[in-house]
Amino acid sequence: MGANKNDFMQDREESFASQLLHEDALQQESDLRAGFTALSNRFEYDIDQHENGNISALDLAVKFKNEMDIMAIQIENRKAWLDENKSTIAGESEGHGKSGYKGLIFTVQSRSTPSYKNIDSWVKADELKKQIEAKAKLAMQLMEKGIEPVDAQTGELLPVPEVKMSSFLKTDKAK
Repeated sequence: MGANKNDFMQDREESFASQLLHEDALQQESDLRAGFTALSNRFEYDIDQHENGNISALDLAVKFKNEMDIMAIQIENRKAWLDENKSTIAGESEGHGKSGYKGLIFTVQSRSTPSYKNIDSWVKADELKKQIEAKAKLAMQLMEKGIEPVDAQTGELLPVPEVKMSSFLKTDKAK
């Protein structure tokens, strides 16, 4: 009878520990969602403050840039940890089959990237490409200055590259 009681008590303790771990995971997920909701609400509040004239676009941009820098550090830390632990994570994930673990399936993937730098004909073609690009850039610069882009050595008209324009907000630290 004593062995059965001990087994019963051990099963209850393991069940209770498992339940606590599950509750802790649910609490952590809930805390994460609450933090995300608070961050989203703060973002909307800040936008409203700008639209109502209470904060300038520049001040809000500084605030957002600082927040993004902090978030980027956190994202990079998590990516690094995942990369360092990829084999362990994938191994644990395998046991959960096609349904995955909490809706996710982790597998280690590999990819090969060929390098052609050891092939003489590729090296020559790459050098030729660089020369063509340099001439085309020169032609573009001459056109921008109102000068006809003519090759000084051959007298032929240099082809001008197509230019795609895009705009973005660049942020640098002040000195």
